[in-house]
This record gives sequence, structure tokens and C-alpha cells, in this order.
Amino acid sequence: MMRNARDSETQQLKLSESKFKTVLRDSNDAVIVHDFGGRILAWNHGAEKILEALEADALGRNISEFIPEAKREKARIATTRLHGGVKVTPLETQRLAKDGRIVDIWQVASALRDEKGTPYAVMTTGRDITAAKARERALRNSDRELERRVDERTADLEQVSADLRGEKELLRITLASIGDAVMTTDLGGHITYLNRVAERLTGWSDAEVRGVPSPQIFRIIDEASGEPAVDPVQRAMQDGDVKWLPKPTLLIGRDGHELAIDDSSAPIHDNDGVTVGAVLIFRDVTEKRRAAEQLAHQAMHDSLTGLVNRREFMYRLTRILGEQHSEQNHALLYMDLDQFKIINDSCGHMAGDELLRQLSALMLANVRGRDTLARLGGDEFGLLLENCPMERALHIAHKVRQSVLDFRFGWRDKRFTLGVSIGAVPMVSGDSLASLMSAADNACYAAKELGRNRVHVYQPDAAALALRHGEMQWTSRIKVAFAEERFRLYYQPIVALQSSAAKFCCDY
Repeated sequence: MMRNARDSETQQLKLSESKFKTVLRDSNDAVIVHDFGGRILAWNHGAEKILEALEADALGRNISEFIPEAKREKARIATTRLHGGVKVTPLETQRLAKDGRIVDIWQVASALRDEKGTPYAVMTTGRDITAAKARERALRNSDRELERRVDERTADLEQVSADLRGEKELLRITLASIGDAVMTTDLGGHITYLNRVAERLTGWSDAEVRGVPSPQIFRIIDEASGEPAVDPVQRAMQDGDVKWLPKPTLLIGRDGHELAIDDSSAPIHDNDGVTVGAVLIFRDVTEKRRAAEQLAHQAMHDSLTGLVNRREFMYRLTRILGEQHSEQNHALLYMDLDQFKIINDSCGHMAGDELLRQLSALMLANVRGRDTLARLGGDEFGLLLENCPMERALHIAHKVRQSVLDFRFGWRDKRFTLGVSIGAVPMVSGDSLASLMSAADNACYAAKELGRNRVHVYQPDAAALALRHGEMQWTSRIKVAFAEERFRLYYQPIVALQSSAAKFCCDY
């Protein structure tokens, strides 16, 4: 019964993940997620099409490689502002396609936040507006042509009137059929029209809202602060051009439900160029944003325990080492479970996986909120203690060790007691990632050699660690010697596989 419930849970997770990936994949807009160091974590088909680079070629590279050199400093400043919780203004840019075309792009960057509201990555959405620009020019040309036709047909006003009524009806049908929500207002900001999609997203019908001030129906808030967002209709009419709301923005529906939206507003001009109202276009991007957040989380976390994975842990270590000053105190703990193989061998890998999940939650409960606990692989864990003197780090290490020792793991009719060997290393300014991890591994090895289930602080001149380091060097030297065929045979004893008597009895 437990297995069936677990299998059902796994299947639901897979279906959910598939749904997120499908939403992201099918989007025509480019969606790119990168961390605050610029490393690309997610890249959808829309990004492949607009930026002409495959996902496999983009993941792991720095986002600056896809930004024109003249724009890189501005992008870096925007990323820094997002990391500090400051919004950035959407911008319109251009790029030169491989076939020589000029591609107009509207791009918006926003910070992805964890459940505590802390920014952990940047999501940039980009839309190819080349066709929209062309349509805009075509519409302007169409307006001129219409004016010319009106001048030519002043003698036949009834026919002109009929033509205009037909075009208005076609526009109404078109607005009712498109996939985006459309709302129009008069000069005073009172609603004059809602199409069907706008009715569905707001929860109001077109007939109910005619003449109602738009902020009463189109209620939007900033997702991070919860504060009301600026009215896009008034902004468009005041500034006289297209306005895009900064991300992330939430629309509050009639029944109180919240939707993440992308939207833009623009003034409506009459034939003399006088502003007579505004048009607002918006779309529901809740699933697309959720899919991007899910992909970013999966790229940085271990699927079994939910802890930070090895790659993300190494990235955070590298960042701390690069930013560390002499007056800062950081520490690294390298932890290896004792007796874990016994449980895997006697109860199977399902029991081992369940044990790792339970121990991960247990260890996480014994560290500070700002610390980074990661599963490095198998039964090995890493703990990055930022702004933590060594005395405090050892207190945390012993607390984790004791909690593991006190833990009793039950699997069917068996109960197990475990321990954990911990190597502790103070992080010093100028350390390299390789030397730091090597020191932590050696300290953990020494803890095991000295009796297991203990905390050992790294000492560069310790005899046990020197022996361990020497053994590791010999292992590497032997492997290289085998690869280069530098072994030479000097002596080989010849030994019979069977005694003479045994050979005689078996020889027919």
C-alpha cells in the first residue's frame, strides 16, 4: 500500500513537471532564467527562435554572451538592482538576425523569489515585436489610405459610412476572437469595451462595466510588495506612447482570485492625432511563470532530498570565496554518514532513499536559516556556514552530529542507529575551491579514521592527513603509470593451479 501511494505521488509529480515544461516549451515568447552570476539555468523554444541558439548550447553559458556588447553594462546594472530588490524598467531593443534582418525585441526582467521573498534568480522574457511594428506602420499607412479614399469619395457619403461600419464590425469580431484580453476606455478612463478573454480573466461582462472607471475592474498589484500598481491606462494617455507594466504584476479578479499577467497599454488617437482614449492588452502568464520557477528550482536542487545540489553548492562556495574579505568568518563542513551502506545492503535502495530524506530534514532543522545544506552525492553532505566563526561552526557541527546519533531509523521490522563523520574547515581569504574541498574531504576522512561519528577540524600539518594526502597522490600516480604503460615485469612466480595428485585423478 505504501509503495502504491509513493508510486502515485511520483506519477503526479512527473505529470506536473510535464505540464510546466509543456507550457514553457510552447510559448512563442523567449523565457530565460539565469542566476545573479549570469549563468543560464533555463532556455525555452521561444528563446531558441528569437535568439537563434539551441537550449543545449545556451545552458550553463553566461547571459552576457547573448547581449550586444553596447548593452552589457546596462544589463549588469539591471541584474544588480534586481538582486537588491529594485524593479527595472522594460526596454525595447534590436538584434541582427543571421539572415541580415533587424529584429525588434521587447524584453522585461524580473527577480524570481523563494518562499521567504529572497531573490534567487532572474527571469527575462522577450517578445519579437518585429511583426507588430510592421503592422503598426501598415495601420498608419492604412489610415492615410482611408483618409485619401474619404477625400476622393466625398460625393458618396453613404457609401463611405457603410465602409466604415463594415470595418468597425470587422474590428469588433477580430477583438472578440484573439487570444489576448482587450479593454478600451474613453479619455476619462471609463471602460468602453471588454472582449471575451478580458471578461473571463476579470470576471466581469462587457455589459456590466460600460462607463465604469477602469481601476475598479482592472485591479492590479505588485506581486512582491502587494501594493497597488500604477494605472496603465492613465500612464499611456499622459505619456502618449505604449507602456508595459513591470513584472511581476498580479490581476485581482472579481472573485478575488489572482493571476500573473503581462500587459501593455497605448493611447487611442483620432485622425487629427488627438488622444480620445486608451487600449489595454493583457494575458494570463501564471502557468508560464510557474514553469520557469519550477525549472530554476530543479536546476539548483537535489530531486531526492530537496536540498541544494552539488553544482549549486559549488557555485555558492565559489561566490563566497570571490567576495570574502579578511575580516569575514565563514566555515565549511563536509559530512559523510556512517553505516549507511549496511542499510542499503540489508533493506534495499528504497529504504536508503527514505533514510536520506528523513536525515536531510533532520539536519536542516539544526542549522541556521541563512546556511546552505547540500547533498553532494550518495550519503555525503556539505554545509556552508556564512558569517560564522569557527567556534560557532563547531557548535553547529556537534549539534548536527548528536541529532543524527539520537535518530532511530525504522524500516519494516528493523531499527537502525547511525552516525556521521564531519570534517570542518575555516574558509580563509585566498583559498581556491579545489583546495578547500580537498581539505574538507581530508578532515572528514580523518574523522572516520579516528573512530567515526566525530567532528575533526582540518590541520594542514597533521600526520594522519599527510598520510591520507600521500595515499591519494599514490593512487593518482599508479593510475597514470598504468595508462602510460610504465610498469616493467621483473619477477613472476609460476604456481600450479592443481596439485599433481588432483591432475592425475582428472587426467583421462
